Amino acid sequence: MTVFVFRLKNTQDDRLGSHSKNAQDDRFGFSANEYLESHNPPPLTNPNVISISFRPLPVNWQTMKRIKYVIFFGLLVIFGYLVKDLFYNDESYNQALLKFRESKDLSFSSVTRSPLPDSLRRLFRKLTYYDPTRDYEVTADFLPEERAEPVSMPMTTGTKEPYFIKGKAEFELDGNTHTLTLYQKAGAASDTLFIPFTDQTNGFETYGGGRYLDAIPNGKTIVLDFNKAYNPFCAYNPAFACPMPPAENRLKVKIPAGEKEFK
Repeated sequence: MTVFVFRLKNTQDDRLGSHSKNAQDDRFGFSANEYLESHNPPPLTNPNVISISFRPLPVNWQTMKRIKYVIFFGLLVIFGYLVKDLFYNDESYNQALLKFRESKDLSFSSVTRSPLPDSLRRLFRKLTYYDPTRDYEVTADFLPEERAEPVSMPMTTGTKEPYFIKGKAEFELDGNTHTLTLYQKAGAASDTLFIPFTDQTNGFETYGGGRYLDAIPNGKTIVLDFNKAYNPFCAYNPAFACPMPPAENRLKVKIPAGEKEFK
C-alpha cells in the first residue's frame, strides 16, 4: 500500500518575520536555523511512502480588488435592469402617451402648424381619444417586400401619389389573424413606414375615411401601437389631400384605440 504524505512548506521569512535564518531571536533564545531543524519532520525512508510538498500561492491583493470591482459593477447593472422593469409599467406608458397628446393639442392651437382653418382653430380646445390600453399595442410579424416600382395611392382630392410597398404586418387580435400592408412615400428617407387603415369604428366613433399609423420594423417584427392611431388632416380641413386606405387594409374588427372623430 502506498501512503501519500503532504507537507506544507513555507518560507522562513513567513515563519519568523524579517529574521534571517542564522539570526538569534532574543525573545526565544534560539536561532531561526535551530527552530527550523527542530520543527521540520525527518526525511522519509520508507519506499512505499511518497512525500508531496506544496507551497501556498501568494495572494495578489490587487487582482482580488479588481475582481471585487467587476462583481460589484455587474450586480449594479443587473439592479439597474430590475429597476427599469419595475418602473416602466403601464402607468409610465400612459403618462408618456398623454404627454404626446398634449403636445399635439398645442400644435393644433398654433397659428403656423395647425391644420385647422382659422375659424376652428380659434375655438379649438383639444382632440378626443380613447383611453390608453396596452391591449392594442401589438407585436406583429414583419414580412418585408420590395418592389421596383411604386403603386399609385388614391388621394381624397381625386389625385394619386406614388408610394412603395415595403411589406406586410401580420398579427393576432380578438382571436383572429389580421394583415396590414405597409407603405413608404416615394422619396422619403425615413425608416418609418406608413399604414393607412380602416376598422369597424369608422363612421361611428372615429373618422369615416379611416386613420393612419406609423411604425418602424425591428428585424422580423414590428410594433403596431393603435393607441397612436391618428386622423388624416382632411378630417379637420377638406382642403388637404390625404391618402385613402386601400382595400387590403380594411380591418374586420373594432380598434377602440387612438384618436376619435373630430367634432
